[in-house]
Amino acid sequence: MLDLAADYTTDPATLLALTQEIDFFVIQSITAATNLYIGLYKERLQENTHFIQKVAETVPGAVYVFDLERFSGIYSNKKLGEIIGYSQAELNELGENTIELLVHPDDKSKVTRESLANDLMKDDTRVVTYRIRKKDGSYKWLANYESIFKRKEDGSIWQIIGITLDVDKEQKAMGELHIREQLLLEAQEIAQLGNYYWDFTGKNSYGSAKTMELLEITSPDLENFMKNVHEDDRKKVEEATEQAQKDGVFNCEYRIKGSAGIKYIWARGIVEFLEGKPFCMKGTVMDVTEHNLLIRRLEEADKRHKQAEALAHIGTYSWNFVKGELEWSDEMYRIYGIDVTESISYNSVTKAVHADDKVMLERIINESIATGRPFDFYYHITARNGETKILHSRGKLAYDSSGKPEKLVGTDQDVTEKQTLIHTLRQTESLYKQAEEIASMGNWNWDVASNKLEWTDQLYRIYGLEPQTEEITIERFLSFVHPEDREYVTQGVDELKSKDSIDYTFRIITNDGTEKWLRSIAQVLRNERGEVATVIGTEQDVTEKQKLIGKLEESQRLYKQAQELAKMGNFSWNMQTGEVFWSDEVYKIYERPYGEDVRFEDAFDPITEQHKPHVQRAIEETIQTKQGRSISYAIRKKDGGVKYINLHTDVGLNKDSSISCIIGSLLLTMSIPANTPSSAKDWRNSWVIAPKK
Repeated sequence: MLDLAADYTTDPATLLALTQEIDFFVIQSITAATNLYIGLYKERLQENTHFIQKVAETVPGAVYVFDLERFSGIYSNKKLGEIIGYSQAELNELGENTIELLVHPDDKSKVTRESLANDLMKDDTRVVTYRIRKKDGSYKWLANYESIFKRKEDGSIWQIIGITLDVDKEQKAMGELHIREQLLLEAQEIAQLGNYYWDFTGKNSYGSAKTMELLEITSPDLENFMKNVHEDDRKKVEEATEQAQKDGVFNCEYRIKGSAGIKYIWARGIVEFLEGKPFCMKGTVMDVTEHNLLIRRLEEADKRHKQAEALAHIGTYSWNFVKGELEWSDEMYRIYGIDVTESISYNSVTKAVHADDKVMLERIINESIATGRPFDFYYHITARNGETKILHSRGKLAYDSSGKPEKLVGTDQDVTEKQTLIHTLRQTESLYKQAEEIASMGNWNWDVASNKLEWTDQLYRIYGLEPQTEEITIERFLSFVHPEDREYVTQGVDELKSKDSIDYTFRIITNDGTEKWLRSIAQVLRNERGEVATVIGTEQDVTEKQKLIGKLEESQRLYKQAQELAKMGNFSWNMQTGEVFWSDEVYKIYERPYGEDVRFEDAFDPITEQHKPHVQRAIEETIQTKQGRSISYAIRKKDGGVKYINLHTDVGLNKDSSISCIIGSLLLTMSIPANTPSSAKDWRNSWVIAPKK
């Protein structure tokens, strides 16, 4: 500008004044411009400060600047109180150690000076989550996002800036998610279930740890997936995979060769498509080995159950009378003679029920539904083949979830054979009781352990008691035994310990004083240790028989005496068996030991040589004519003497008129000792044979 002053004036004073005026003008201009700039800067700074303040007030967290050296805050937007539920006055009372005082004990190590400095030395920023105590005593999660704000000249951290956010919901949600993940893992472990992701391009496949464990593979790609598949199932898996890539659904059960043996795997998945092409498949694999074994066991159990039903002729049923649905087991169909493919209803039952039992069946069923009581009854049906059967029905009422009667469930057993046997048994028992009464015979059973005797009605009567009026013990039984026979009977009872059976006859005296003879036959039943457990037996009143035996024995005694006095005996000779019988006196006449087995030769050989031909001819004629003879002959005594005998015979004939036996009697007429004079020996040297008159 001074360059132009020469054109204006050359006067120094004027130039000096002009220069001063120009300097003043310039200074004023600079001052005005500076003031304007400063004003504008202040205005902009105020706007920025206002903006920053608004931002700080608007953000959801507590913004702060923290002096690490003094370990205290130098700035805060005052939102910490809102986040943790304290007023600013309450925070002021807690002082600069607010955070340290309120932080959960397990999280204090995260907010120390050392941890803050160490974390920021590694990285310019850090994020730390911790729990802080609220006024109500509970804790909430906070997250601090912190960064270095200022450093000292030596580069150490001086101040940090950060924001504290309320992450309580997020942390709790993450906790719940973690718990759920743990539960899912536990559920997968329990269910032997794993999940997978197959990338058909082979770039990014994934398998959970359980999937890898179940399939016993090290990589989750498709190639490894097929690695352990059983060779017999490989084609099935490949076909299922190909089909899934067409329709989007994979569902296949197959076997793999595991380290511990064969495993059954059930794999399912959903295929995702990209631009119409299969891109990936997500799914699960489950170890169903135990499930399959249980199914097989269940099938075997069901098979055995059906076999048991068939063997026992028991069928099961369920009749939902609300819906009118009737379900039968296979055996029920067989019992009724109906094909298992045929649809059945309650009418199928009533149609087969015998007319005489229909009213009873309807009454019992209706009563059970009305009262809730179980039922147990017998009824007759006519099967499809026309066979009449007796069924034993048992069942009970079942209720729905609301407690209302809904169905009847039970069993029907074909007891035709059993009931027929029972009917026959009852008839037999009736006839047996009649037979017992007619034969005057009763049966008993002795339980040795309890010392109790069970008597049939007839045995009570034999002992003079009313049937089943008192309990019988072995002592009570012995009280009836005749005093003279009691020791004998007691010994017989004791012998049962060492014998398997006994048969003895003894006397009893009934309550009315009557003396009776009883024959008892007992059989011992032993337990697995060989000890006597039960004794069963039969007793018969043989009083009349014993009396007859006594009379017969007396008659036989008198007969023997008569034979002995008359020196006469009798004999029989069985022509078919050759068996010979001699009475006692015949043994004496022939001088043979009593009871010794004898033959025809034993009677023929002692005959004197003079008489043998004539006796032989008499025997032949008796056999030929089938007529008895009377002859006389002599036999040689053991001392050399001679006995003279008169023999009278007769014959017994079979139905075909053949001779069955020769019977007769012989009479000793004379016995001549040895050394007797010849004239006496020849007193009878002739014999006579004549037909029986």
